[in-house]
Amino acid sequence: MNNIKTIIGLFLVITLLFVGCQKKEEPQVEKAPAQVNETPSAATQTDTVKEVPKPVVADMLGTWSGALDGKATTLKITKQDGDKFSGTIFVNFREAVNQTISGKINPETKVVTMSDVLKARSMGTYYATLSEDGTKLAGTFTQTVDKIKARFNLSKKK
Repeated sequence: MNNIKTIIGLFLVITLLFVGCQKKEEPQVEKAPAQVNETPSAATQTDTVKEVPKPVVADMLGTWSGALDGKATTLKITKQDGDKFSGTIFVNFREAVNQTISGKINPETKVVTMSDVLKARSMGTYYATLSEDGTKLAGTFTQTVDKIKARFNLSKKK
């Protein structure tokens, strides 16, 4: 009985070795010849990333006139580098204010923020919206020290 078990075991080992050592062939996949002038499929075309054009930065340079808190006001923007600009603002209060400003415009939202540069009790910040045609600026001035707010409207001179 031992001999039969040994023969059967030996037979199984040889069979497993024979089956395991056979060379297995990979299935052949036929490839289509590449075409020189291939056009991308519809799926490929929709997967490409399209560049969104950057919004154009408005030209802030020039003289803007109007009123701040009902007082005659002139804003002169003399330098602009991209979305940043600088210049001066004159407000004809009882004591005239002549202040240097620096500002920035968001080209997407047309929101303009400016700050007085020179230290003074009347210094503050300006928050405004530029009209779509780029000729009107309307917003609020907030005095830094007393937190007094005043509306302003300016139009760009042509």
